[in-house]
Amino acid sequence: MYVKIGTTEYTAIRNLSFAPETDVIGGTAAVNEFSVDIKTDDEIVVGSRVSLYDDLDNLWAKYWVTYAEWLDDYTLHVIGQSAVKLLEYDMLDPVMYSGEPLANVLSLVLDRLDGEYSVDSSFDEVTITGFCPLQSARTRLQWVCLTIGAYLKNYFNDELEILPIDDTGDTIVPLSKTFWKPSVTYNEYVTAVRVFYYSYLQGTPQATDKWVEANGVYYVETATQVTLRNSNVPAIAPEHVVTVEGVTIVNQDNADDLLSHLAKYHFKRTEVDLDVIDNAEFMPGERVIVYTDEDEMAMGYVESLMFKFGVQARASMHLLAVDVKESAPLVISYEWNGVQVGQRKFTLPVEYEYTIENAFVCTWYAGHYYVFRPDDETVSGTIASGGNTVSQSVSVALDLFEGTLHVAGVDEAVADTEEEYEGGQTVTINVVEVS
Repeated sequence: MYVKIGTTEYTAIRNLSFAPETDVIGGTAAVNEFSVDIKTDDEIVVGSRVSLYDDLDNLWAKYWVTYAEWLDDYTLHVIGQSAVKLLEYDMLDPVMYSGEPLANVLSLVLDRLDGEYSVDSSFDEVTITGFCPLQSARTRLQWVCLTIGAYLKNYFNDELEILPIDDTGDTIVPLSKTFWKPSVTYNEYVTAVRVFYYSYLQGTPQATDKWVEANGVYYVETATQVTLRNSNVPAIAPEHVVTVEGVTIVNQDNADDLLSHLAKYHFKRTEVDLDVIDNAEFMPGERVIVYTDEDEMAMGYVESLMFKFGVQARASMHLLAVDVKESAPLVISYEWNGVQVGQRKFTLPVEYEYTIENAFVCTWYAGHYYVFRPDDETVSGTIASGGNTVSQSVSVALDLFEGTLHVAGVDEAVADTEEEYEGGQTVTINVVEVS
């Protein structure tokens, strides 16, 4: 890993800390940051742009220097924070929206970012209706994300992205990248979610009216509450209601969608913590499927990652709104002339559409040491409840018998001019051990 500030790259770094997070529920607009100690005698100015890269020059974060203090004569401690931090400093005047296109709203809210943001095209037709009081741009952005069902991504990119929450993702964190053993916890039951929505009528308020003012115009405010109860709660569970109140751009048109959105996450009380190898493959906000045991799987949303850096990046991953995922075995049997010469076994989610690259098989059989190559490059299908067993035919590539290597089928054969081999050939072949 290295840090770039301006045009200067700093590779002499230590104590690197990076823990990106996001909120798919919409209750916060997280400020992400990384901190690092840099060996340098350069002066680094607060307000500079600072970027974090891996050794393959992939961008992990592009933030603003908000802290730069000397630890000693040659070590500078630097903290970079995401653009959301800048939004805390912008106070926005009260405004009454009526079918205002989302793009117009965000143009004002994110004005400080000088265009360094993007909005997913799925929000092109979204409008905002309701009242916003005097508030910071950060708070108004959080309100908008809550009401439209979006989350913020300001990691592994060079801008702030506003993205829809992915309800279809099925990325699997492989067992081979999972450190043992994941921890499963259970929160208290949420018995109901409640939302207050608001309507406004322009006019002169009476003494008993609740009213707001924007641009010198007065509006009488009416609040209505709607509730959705959790039907999967034990009778002995204590009452625990999650309420969204005071977000005055929640209106009659979007209140039901917000209720459903809150229920989707709060009614699921399971959370999972696990450590994984994560070289920028898994990110906060994504829905992933993980192994909670060798033959048990769960699906949830990545809320946060806390990285530790070495030869590879290791991350402590926290998942929320977790569902137990029904899984089943996939057994691939490699067969030659009706004889099983190798086998691979996977645990995958039921109804998961898989495509797996077939492996070369190495094994002793009848006094011969064979290398078999698969006749098909991949095997594909859909995992059925109870599991799948599929056969894949293989052919002999190499046959070692009584000290003589017989070449039957290879990827590449070339003449060798420096050393003599039987037949004057060398063999290039990828071999994978299969148990």
